[in-house]
Amino acid sequence: TVTTSNVTLKSGTVTNVFGGGNSASVGTANVTLDGITINTIHGGSKDAGVTTTTNVTLKSGTVTNVFGGGLDVGVTTSNVTEQGATVTNIYGGNNSSSGSGGETGTTNVNIIDSTVLNVYGGNYLKGTTRYANITIQGTSVIQGKLFGGGYQSEIGTSSARGSATIN
Repeated sequence: TVTTSNVTLKSGTVTNVFGGGNSASVGTANVTLDGITINTIHGGSKDAGVTTTTNVTLKSGTVTNVFGGGLDVGVTTSNVTEQGATVTNIYGGNNSSSGSGGETGTTNVNIIDSTVLNVYGGNYLKGTTRYANITIQGTSVIQGKLFGGGYQSEIGTSSARGSATIN
C-alpha cells in the first residue's frame, strides 16, 4: 500500500492516468492537470485496491473524461476541482469496464469559474455512489448535462440510502 501518490501532468503525451495503483491500494492520490492533452484521468486505482481519498485538480490543458474514482474499484472520498482546463465529461465517482464499477462513498465536484460540457456527481455505468455533491461557483458554465447522480449508476441502495446535492 502506498500512503500518498502525486501525479502532475505538465508536458508530454499520455492517454490514461491513474492516481492510484494498478490493482493496489493508495491512501491519498493527487492528480493535477496543468497543461497537456489527455483522454482519461482516474483519481483512483485500476481493477482492485481501494483508494481512501482522491484529489483531481484541473488547472489547464484538455481532457475528455475525468473520474474522481478508479476503474472498477471503489474510493472512499473523491474530490474533483475544475479551475480552467478544457473538459468534456466529469464523473465524481468511478469508471466501469468489465467489473462491478465499485462503490464510491462521497464525491465532491467543484466547478470554479470554468466551462464544462457534462457533469455527473456519481459513477459511470455501474457501481454505487453513496453521497454526491456538486458545487458550481463564479462564472461557470455547464454547456450540456448536469446530473447529481451518475450515468446509468445508482445513488445509494435499498439498504444504504444516499443523496445527491447540487449547489
